[in-house]
Amino acid sequence: MTKLTKNEISEVSLEWMHMSDTSYLESFFNSRYLIPYFEELKNHEVIEIGPGDNPINKHFPCKEYSEAHGYPPHDGLSVLREKKDASVVVVSFGVIDDCILMPKHRNSELLLKYVEELVNEIKRVTNPFSIIVGNSAQKYMGNPDIPTSSDWLKSGGVYLRK
Repeated sequence: MTKLTKNEISEVSLEWMHMSDTSYLESFFNSRYLIPYFEELKNHEVIEIGPGDNPINKHFPCKEYSEAHGYPPHDGLSVLREKKDASVVVVSFGVIDDCILMPKHRNSELLLKYVEELVNEIKRVTNPFSIIVGNSAQKYMGNPDIPTSSDWLKSGGVYLRK
């Protein structure tokens, strides 16, 4: 697969201007499946994609923390491209969702290519796990190793390094 250019990434990021600054992190604070992984963040470098006004490091200590959001070079794909293989824990709450990633207007082919490359980068850099939660997480990321809960099987969860 040919990687997106910086101009293509910039074009894609224009699609997300309508995004809110809301993160869905608080919806998962009490997930008994995720709590051990939240606690483990204190031992890892963490990159959060789309933290909104509620970044994970506000609630759980991280060894190192950075965020990816907005336009290049700060969007998720651009930030993850700079990371070494198997080097970080990626967290994201509510971003891997078709209503966010695939708006119904303009260049859906380019948007899909961005999402596919973003998912490949998440998998490449993940170590030892990533927490990806969103309404379309399973569609793009596959089945989680640890789901968010028994009721939220399609919304993602913890993905372990393969």
